[in-house]
Amino acid sequence: MWSCIVSIDKELQAEFGYIVSKIREIKNLSYAVEDGGGRYFIYLAALCEYGADIEEKLRGILTGLYLDKFKLKYFLDGIKYRKLDYSAVTLISALVYFDREFEEAVCRRALSEVSDYSVDGIFEFRLKQLRGNWEELAELCNNLVTVSGGGADDVFGMAAFMASSSPSATRLTVKRDADGRVALFKGRSKMEIEDVFGADGSAFADSLILNTNGLKTDGHNRRNADARNFCNADESNVDDFNLHGLTHLHEKKENFKAAREVNSGNFNIARGGNSAQGLGASYFNSVHEFNLLHCIIREHPREVRFERSAVSREFHESLKHITQAEPMEEIFPI
Repeated sequence: MWSCIVSIDKELQAEFGYIVSKIREIKNLSYAVEDGGGRYFIYLAALCEYGADIEEKLRGILTGLYLDKFKLKYFLDGIKYRKLDYSAVTLISALVYFDREFEEAVCRRALSEVSDYSVDGIFEFRLKQLRGNWEELAELCNNLVTVSGGGADDVFGMAAFMASSSPSATRLTVKRDADGRVALFKGRSKMEIEDVFGADGSAFADSLILNTNGLKTDGHNRRNADARNFCNADESNVDDFNLHGLTHLHEKKENFKAAREVNSGNFNIARGGNSAQGLGASYFNSVHEFNLLHCIIREHPREVRFERSAVSREFHESLKHITQAEPMEEIFPI
């Protein structure tokens, strides 16, 4: 019988959920989850004949966790950008996929040296080399931004450099699907777009922080907030806006008021009498394009064609810095 244990700190709820969702997809595998105080334990078992294959898949899951989730979180916190806009998203996504082949080899080597997997322990101790490399990249980018003045062109320039390795032969298309939703296609196959930047509303706090000129986050530069707490907050007093247990916003009613339009799903925000109507709708549209950009950079395509009316001018400008991007003269049927 093959068996192993995967454990992770309970504070890493999203990462724990990611691991379990991927483990569920592995065939010929039994597993059980235990709440062990401050950690979650996932007990895995399978027949010996399936063990080697399952372990390879498990190492692939954890490698993806480190290089997709942990690395993204690292650069979201480590890069000093004025706001999470198209240039910042392009740079952060390029950094996430920079030097991918080497980093995958580092992760797999570290994982091959253990029989059970303490996810956060491996990251803190066995993957110090990776974190050191990320720290150097973040410092380099931050220094260049400081020296150059931090304009969008300078940020795009750094992103273009990070994404400048030889492209794949992939050609992608951005256009509306049968439901009118802007989607990404490889040939005629519609690609799955991961919600990296919170199109479901989980990143809405970032828009609040960046557009209300003064909301404080106790010194933390956090992006992935739980907007559901905001939606349920009293209209006249934003109380205990929980950023994954790390940060709280405290604003008195004379400084901040918020209301949600239930029918339209838009948010109207006013601070000090200055209204910002429709911020929610435009923000969520932008976040969907952020997710598209992240997926495109991951694929490192040779060319991207796009339906001009389906994307914003900012999205097009972002694409031009990282790949050959041309509007389609003709919209082909899906």
